[in-house]
Amino acid sequence: MAFIDNEDVKPQMGISLQDDKFDALLTVFVPAVLSIWDEKTDREWASAAHTEYYDAERGQREIQLKNYPVTAVTSVYDDSDWGWDSGDLIAAADYNYGDGKAGILRFDTELGEGRGSIKITYTAGYTDANVPAWLKELLIRQTCHWYLQQKENRYDLASKTAPQGAGTYSYKLLTANLLPDFIEAIERNRLKP
Repeated sequence: MAFIDNEDVKPQMGISLQDDKFDALLTVFVPAVLSIWDEKTDREWASAAHTEYYDAERGQREIQLKNYPVTAVTSVYDDSDWGWDSGDLIAAADYNYGDGKAGILRFDTELGEGRGSIKITYTAGYTDANVPAWLKELLIRQTCHWYLQQKENRYDLASKTAPQGAGTYSYKLLTANLLPDFIEAIERNRLKP
């Protein structure tokens, strides 16, 4: 899942959907942008199943899952011996994850204490059909930026004068060749410890 494809990117760059001479390059950039988004936000945004282990302190009643939005929880085990027997399974009626947007799993009873003692299997993330519009647009803009740099073969470009005296574009403040709004969105959406 890439959330965007060549047909999303081409119109923003003034390229006809039928023009396929840049498809190979866009096919590289499109998944690369989502990959760097996942890496920088420290979570996986595309819908997938996850099995994760969490530490628990005595009296703890909630866990922040690494990936969200949560769409389903398959199983939750509480076992300090890591046996994951049926007797360690927490009943689905004894926890909830609300609407799943925050990725917080809340328990009706206190969890046991132990390192890696909570095993949670769940599904989280967005499908291509329900990716938020703001994220889709952000990924398209970053892809367009990388594409234009490649087209000009100028990754070292610090600034550029716009045609007909319309001003100057400056790239020297870019961090890791990422657009400022991309970086700002990363900070807002980074997994909080």
